[in-house]
Amino acid sequence: MKNILSNHHLRHIAFLEYLNKSQWVTLKETALRINYPVNSLRYDIENINKYIYPVEITTSMKMGIKLVIPKRYSVTYIYSAVLKDSKEVDLIEAIFFNKKKKLEDLALSLFMSLSTLKRMVSKLNKILVKHHFQLSTHPLMITGDERAICRFMNYLLSEKYPNGDFPFDPKHLESAESLVIELFNRNSKEVTYSELEKLKLWVLIGIQRIKQGHSMYFVKDTVHNYDQSILDQPEMLKQFFSDFGIKLDQGILHRLFFIVVDNHYQVEHGQLSTLEDRQGRCLVNKIESFLEELSVKYSVPLSNRTELILALYNKIQLSTGKGFILFNKEKHFFENFYTKHRELSKTVLADIKKELEGAPQEKGKEYLIFYTLITYWPSFIKAFENSLSKVSIGLFFSTDKKHIEFLKERVSSFFEGRITVEIMNHLNITSFRKVANKYDMILTNLVIEDLDDVVIVSFPLHADIKTMELLKVKYEEIYARKFL
Repeated sequence: MKNILSNHHLRHIAFLEYLNKSQWVTLKETALRINYPVNSLRYDIENINKYIYPVEITTSMKMGIKLVIPKRYSVTYIYSAVLKDSKEVDLIEAIFFNKKKKLEDLALSLFMSLSTLKRMVSKLNKILVKHHFQLSTHPLMITGDERAICRFMNYLLSEKYPNGDFPFDPKHLESAESLVIELFNRNSKEVTYSELEKLKLWVLIGIQRIKQGHSMYFVKDTVHNYDQSILDQPEMLKQFFSDFGIKLDQGILHRLFFIVVDNHYQVEHGQLSTLEDRQGRCLVNKIESFLEELSVKYSVPLSNRTELILALYNKIQLSTGKGFILFNKEKHFFENFYTKHRELSKTVLADIKKELEGAPQEKGKEYLIFYTLITYWPSFIKAFENSLSKVSIGLFFSTDKKHIEFLKERVSSFFEGRITVEIMNHLNITSFRKVANKYDMILTNLVIEDLDDVVIVSFPLHADIKTMELLKVKYEEIYARKFL
C-alpha cells in the first residue's frame, strides 16, 4: 500500500531503507543500487533530514553517507516520520475524520489548490479501488467495503502513530481501553499491551465510521458465541453513550470487535476440529501436515503443537492483503533474523514457499508464517542450530589451565552452540603447527605466523564485547566461505 505516497516520498523510502541496511556508502553507489538519479538523492538528503530528526542522514567527504539512528529510536520512527510528512496521508486522514465538509475548505486546510487536491484524490482512488474502497468528494467521506476501510485505517494510523498517540479525544481513548479490557476479562482472556493498542484503535475507528452512518452487516452464523454480558451492565452502557453518543447493543459490539468475533478467528484449538467451513478445514489439515514435515525434517518435537496450529490458523485467516502500509513487521523480523541464522532462514523460507504453491489465498504470507513459526516454536531454532555444520575454534594460550577453560566457556556461551571449541594442549609450537589445520580459527595470545586455511586471531586474556563482536565478524566470514 505504500504506493499511496507521492513519487518523492517513495524515493525517500527506498533511500532510507537502503541506508538502514548499510554502513558508510557513497551517494553514487546508493543511486545505482536503488535506481534513482544521484542529483535527486543529493537534494533529498536536506529535505529528509528536516522531517526525520533526530534521526539523520549524515555526510562525509571522505566516507560518504550514513543513516544515524540515535538510541531510543528505531526504524518504526522513520516510517512514522515519512507518513507524517505525506500530504496524501493528511488528505486520507482528514476525510476519515470528516474534518471539513467542503472540498474547497479541505484544500485550504492542506495548503494546496483545489485542482491539486482533485488530482490527488483521482490518483489515490485508482490505487484504493483495487482494495475495494475509495475517497468520495460529494460528500467528503471514504466509501466501499467497510471491513477493508477499517483494516486500512488501522494499518495507517498504527504506523503513523506507533507510540499509541492516536488522534482521538484522550477521554475516548480511555473509554475504548476500558471496553476492551472489560470484554476480555468477561471472556477469561488476558490482553497484552500490543493487543490492547490494536483493539483500542479498532474500536475507535469503528465508532468514527458508525457516527458517519456507515454499517457493517453480519450473518448470524459468522459470529462466535462469546460472553456479551457486558451489555447487561447499565453503568457501562450509560458511560458508553455519554462518551460516544451511541447506544451499545449486540450489533454495535459485533461491529467494534469484528476482528476477533468473526468465526474465521478461533479462540481455542478445540474449535478447529469442529469447523464447518470447508476452506477452514483444508487450511487446518495443511498446517498440521506442514508442521509434521518440518518436525521430521529437522528432528524437532512439536511440544506446543496445539498452540502453534491455532496461532498459524488465526494469523493466516485474519491477514487480508499485505497487512501494512510501509512497515512489514514480519519481513523486518526475517531480515534481522537472517543476519544471525542465514542457513535456517533460507531453508525454512523455501519450505514455506513450496508449501504455499497452489494455495493462492495464502500467497504473500511467507514472512508472517516464518515469524509465527520462529516465535511460537523456540525449540525449532535450537534444534536446527545443533544440526548445522559448525566452525571449529582452537585455543592456544601461554596462560594457566583454569584461565583457558574460562575463555572456552566465554567464547562457547557467546556463540550459543554455533561453534565447537577445543583447548589445544601442546608443549611446543612445532607440535601445535602439525595439528593447527584441524581448526577453522585459532585464538591465541602468542605471535604466530599465518597458517594455510587457518585464521589466526590475536585474542586478549579477557575479551570485552567489542572484541567478541569482532570475533563474530571473523566467524561469519569463515561460515560464509565454508558453508554458504
